[in-house]
Amino acid sequence: MDARMKRVVAATFMGHFVDDGLVLMLPLLIPYIAHDFNLSYTQIGIFGGSLVLTLGFGQILAGYVSDFSKVKWPFISFGLAVLSLSLFAMSFCSSYNCLILLNLLAGFGASFYHPCGIALLVKSMKEKIRGKILGVHGVGGGIGILMYPVCAGIILNTWGWHEVLFILPLTGLVSAVLFFFVKEEPSSHRGRKQFPLIQKESILMCILFGCFAMFFRGFVTFLPVQLEEIGFSTSSVTGAITLFYATGIIAELLAGILTDMYSRKKIICVSMLAASVLVLVLFHSVWVFLVPLGFVLYVVWVPATASYVEGIPEAWYGTALGLVQGLGGLMAASSPVIMGVIAERNGVPASFFLLVAIGVVGAIVALKLKSD
Repeated sequence: MDARMKRVVAATFMGHFVDDGLVLMLPLLIPYIAHDFNLSYTQIGIFGGSLVLTLGFGQILAGYVSDFSKVKWPFISFGLAVLSLSLFAMSFCSSYNCLILLNLLAGFGASFYHPCGIALLVKSMKEKIRGKILGVHGVGGGIGILMYPVCAGIILNTWGWHEVLFILPLTGLVSAVLFFFVKEEPSSHRGRKQFPLIQKESILMCILFGCFAMFFRGFVTFLPVQLEEIGFSTSSVTGAITLFYATGIIAELLAGILTDMYSRKKIICVSMLAASVLVLVLFHSVWVFLVPLGFVLYVVWVPATASYVEGIPEAWYGTALGLVQGLGGLMAASSPVIMGVIAERNGVPASFFLLVAIGVVGAIVALKLKSD
């Protein structure tokens, strides 16, 4: 690994750490925001899904524009800055409409990292997509997803959710500056016109990423709500969420190794089916089943991404990644809302049956992918 690639790996590791950490600490705050604003389950679902809505649209735009600019780092810096400042401003909100507006803006800021950051990382590999490097990149996000809720929980117990959003988003501005030091080589546009981006494989990948994103977003939105309702204290909710997120660190690193060794579509299929089963039995023993559920969910991303980008020209990296992750994000915006409506009528536990169906669909789609 040369010095240039080391800089890219280090910067994207930190960018992923901050981006995913900031976005996924929000579900931890939802029960306390809901209490202060007296929100219904439907309103909670809309709040949880609003960030993902702009995250979806924004990724499609960010990937496409970054490909034409031939460099990715300015877009990553811009997105991290917008995400951080939006969450910081949310700490001053005094109305539900303000929360929704800034959550939408935060989603737009967060939309830049994944299509641009992963494209930058994949571009640095040049000859072959290596699952191990994608796995290390995933670990960055996993550590962020673990550390930010822990820090948020400490601040939450000491002060409140306003202070969480006042303090932690400032770290995103530091990460945004790091990308100024990445010496990125401009992409070549050779072969761009000859490659058909919309084809059967890309459509299947959009559905697959959508199923994964719907499952994950719906789960992390309503898990804290359910735990709080069944009597978990603030520290216990934080502990359960932290345990779930912590499994991603090991899972994504192992997923990188498995991706280079075994059938990618089989890894994805087995993982999605296992997630469907585990979410059914979760609330009978929360602490036991959170770990395997988190593991199988986090395993999916690396083999899916490696399979998709391996057959795509460099000139299309940002656009292609923005397409699958953007459409996946748009699909994900619907699952918290649907779960909220189900919870209003039948209770929160009943809403998790939606995730069972989503996991099964994802497993079926994985089997339809081209062979490894």
